[in-house]
Amino acid sequence: MDYDILKNRMKIGLEKYSDYLLLALIVVIIFIIIVVSLKQIKIINDNGFTKLSTNSEDFVDKGLENDVINNTTNSDILNGKKEISTIKVHIDGDVLNPGVVEIPQDSRLQDAVEEVGGLNEDAVTKNINLASRLEDGQKVYIPSIEEVEESNNLIKEEDYIDNNKNAKININNAGIEELQKIDGVGPSLANRIYQYRIKNGKFESIDELKNISGIGDKKIDAIRDSISL
Repeated sequence: MDYDILKNRMKIGLEKYSDYLLLALIVVIIFIIIVVSLKQIKIINDNGFTKLSTNSEDFVDKGLENDVINNTTNSDILNGKKEISTIKVHIDGDVLNPGVVEIPQDSRLQDAVEEVGGLNEDAVTKNINLASRLEDGQKVYIPSIEEVEESNNLIKEEDYIDNNKNAKININNAGIEELQKIDGVGPSLANRIYQYRIKNGKFESIDELKNISGIGDKKIDAIRDSISL
């Protein structure tokens, strides 16, 4: 077969299959574009960038974006852009190391006590709720057994004094010495009150005291709140 015949056959073949060849070429070009695009996207993702948005915006550094969202610089804290996540409280009293401690917000009293070394052996928490939440600037005092006992004794003594101070003298039952505990009533007057009661029986009213020498309306008004029948 000579060269001219071969050339004519190739020409006829190209003319006959030109459409198919063009289509195949387009398919190859599209395939190459897809492969190159996928490789480029993989490189972008490996380098920490997000995929291209539908608006064809610039690539954004994913690592930088996370830093902006999750982290706050010291200047932001100083400028009040981030809420303080810790509080300071003062734990005093019968603990190992009394003082001010810094603890996370919403912490319990138990957490603060642990920060100061814990309770001493004679610490009393009967009236203290260790599960209570603390606030910034709060102070909590943990008493000792000795302090609690002293406080209880003081309360009892004050109650005794108040009870005796406010106790009314029953003029129908009181003896001469007890009658003298009434303000303004001395031994002589106390004796007259006692003798009147012995002679006339129990007092039926406080105003009946006016029948005794040395007791008038002013005296009755002065002692009315401190005596009873």
